[in-house]
Amino acid sequence: MGGRTDEPLLPEERQLLQKKKAPEVTRVFVSPMKRCVETAEILFPRHELILVPEFREMDFGMAEYRNHEEMNGLDWYQRFIDTNGESGFPQGETLREFSRRVISGEGRIGTLDGDIALVVHGGTIMSLMDDWSDPHEDFYHWMTENGAGWTGRIRGDGKTGFRLCSIVPWS
Repeated sequence: MGGRTDEPLLPEERQLLQKKKAPEVTRVFVSPMKRCVETAEILFPRHELILVPEFREMDFGMAEYRNHEEMNGLDWYQRFIDTNGESGFPQGETLREFSRRVISGEGRIGTLDGDIALVVHGGTIMSLMDDWSDPHEDFYHWMTENGAGWTGRIRGDGKTGFRLCSIVPWS
C-alpha cells in the first residue's frame, strides 16, 4: 500500500494518462502529492491547479508499502480486515479520521460555478462520494482504478456541503 510516500508517476503511468481525453472543466482541485499534481498537469495542462492539503492520501502507518502477503497473519492487519478498514493501521489514520480530514477540505472548493475536476487519491474520492451521494452509496461503492474516476454534477457549496445530482464513470 502506497499512501503518504510522496513519489512521482511511473513512466508507464505517464504514457497511459497522455492517451486519455479529460472532461472539460472550469477549475481543477488537486491533492498536493506529486503523483496527483503530475496527473493533473497531464490531464488539464491549461488550468491553474488548486492544491487542497486535506485531499492527500490516507496515512497507512505500519502498512505503508506493504502488501497482503507481508501483513498476513499480523494481529493488527487481521483487525483491519475484520473491521472493514475501520480500525486503521498502527501509527496511521483510521478510516473515520481520514474521511473527516478529507471532508474538511470541501470548503476550499467554494461555490460551484461550473464543472470541476478533483485529481485525488482513490480513498479521497471514496470519502467525498460517500459524503456527497444522494441517494447515499457507501464508501466502498465508489472504488475506482488509477487514472479513472467519475464525472457528473454536484450542487451546493463548501459551507453547506455538496450533493450529487448525476454521475457516470470516467476513464
